[in-house]
Formats: sequence, C-alpha cells, structure tokens
Amino acid sequence: MRFLIALSLLATAVSAPAVIVNGTPDEETPSFMSYVGSLNRASGIYLGEYNGAYWVLTAEHVGYSNTFEIGGEIYSGISGSGRQVGLYDLYLFQIEVAPGSTLAGLSPLSIATTAFSGSNQSLYMVGNGGSGQVAKYDPVTTELLGYSYDKGGRELNWGLGYGEADDYDYRGVMTRMIRSDFSNDQGNAAGVFGDSGGGYFRYIDDKWVLVGLIVANEQQMRDKAALFGDYTLAIDLGTYSSTIYGMIPEPGTVGLLFTVAVAGGVWTWNGHRRNRRRVS
Repeated sequence: MRFLIALSLLATAVSAPAVIVNGTPDEETPSFMSYVGSLNRASGIYLGEYNGAYWVLTAEHVGYSNTFEIGGEIYSGISGSGRQVGLYDLYLFQIEVAPGSTLAGLSPLSIATTAFSGSNQSLYMVGNGGSGQVAKYDPVTTELLGYSYDKGGRELNWGLGYGEADDYDYRGVMTRMIRSDFSNDQGNAAGVFGDSGGGYFRYIDDKWVLVGLIVANEQQMRDKAALFGDYTLAIDLGTYSSTIYGMIPEPGTVGLLFTVAVAGGVWTWNGHRRNRRRVS
C-alpha cells in the first residue's frame, strides 16, 4: 500500500525533536549507542572504517557538518566527501579519525541487507533530539495524553518502538519506510525535533543491526509535544543497503555487515515525539 504524506522533517531547519521522552528503558545501555552521535543539532550514525575511510550516515536534510560529536569526542568532517544516496533522504560523508580515538577501536556497524518485514516488530530507536520531557494530561479528564519537551534542548536517548514497513511518497520520491506508532498501551517511544539522522536498531543473529534511519514524524502538536497517536518514520535501510554499499569502498580485511533500515524522523520515547517533519 502506498501513502502520500506531508511529513515534518526532524532536522534543523524543518525538523523535529529527540527520540526518547518519558525515559530510557530500565535496562543496560545497548552497545549500539556507541555508534550514534550529533551534528547540526540533529543526529548521525557512525558506520565504521572502509579501506581507510571513516563514514557517517545521516538524513540528507541534516546534511554535511564540519564536526561530528560522539562518545564525548569531536571529529572533523572531510570537506567534499558528502554525497546523497540516490534521491532519498539519506546522506553519507567522511570524518577524520585519529589512531587511539574511541571510533578507531569500533568494528563496522552491521546494516540490514534485507527489507524490513512483518507488522508490529519490536525495535529500538535512538536519537539526539529534544530534552526535558514533561507528562501532558487532559485538563478535564486528567488522562495522560503524551509528553511535552524542550525543542531547544538536546539529549542522546533511546527507547522501544514497534515497526511496520510500507511505501510512502516522501519528498516527492517513493520511499520504503518503517513506521512506529507512539502508544501508551505498548509503552514505546517517539521521535522529536533533533532525532533526524538517528536510527532504528534490532538484535539479529547475536548482534545489533541498523535497520532504519529516522527522517520524519507525524505530530498533532508540532514541536511542542509528542502525543499518543503520533508516529515516527525511518527509511528502511535494508531496502537501500546495496545502494549505500555501492557508494563507499568495501572493507578490506574487516568484514562489514550492514543491517540498516533507518528512517530519519521526529520521535519521542514513551512520551514519544511525533509530527511528520524533519527530526533534525
């Protein structure tokens, strides 16, 4: 089924907030967090080293940056290395990584190589979006409606989501996307302003795999709150991984498995941010 959508992009100019509102799950911090950083007040995913070059994947509407901050360290972008992946809201660029730095010791990230399938499939969202979530209640019934957040703040966070893939007319291009609805019943997360360029991850065959890149969301209260019923969209990386691989050198001695299905979008966790728009 195909959908025509006018999304809120979660980026800097036209974007949406952070990923997790209402807190990070009470679990040990997953290892995929080591690959998620920030740029242009949005998010980006470090893919790893390919024959001496170090690559970052983000949303095209977030774009290139002279700096990429991750794990408390700042890496310089390499001018002229940026490139859009086809006509999609996906963007690759290189960064300088010095020997002995944190990223130099990380193995390449696995990106999904097959399209996302099934419905209501559990996944984890992560992004560097809005911060300071506050529960929002109906003034009359006192029912919990969702969470408000600070659009100007930034906080790297992660949370649970449930995805289902379909084709969307996104920015005038038919794109395979993974949609995750923000629901109080399931206790999941939502993307918000600043989450664009963040990722959807799943644990497959004993490793974390990047299956989606967050790019947009649908919010009832744009840039103000993530309400139940909102949803976050990420580009299904498993559908486009071959194109991504064709744009960066294949790793030499290091085996690289890409299992990414990312949809850059605005999201909020358990107070999830929603609103189809750039999440940067």
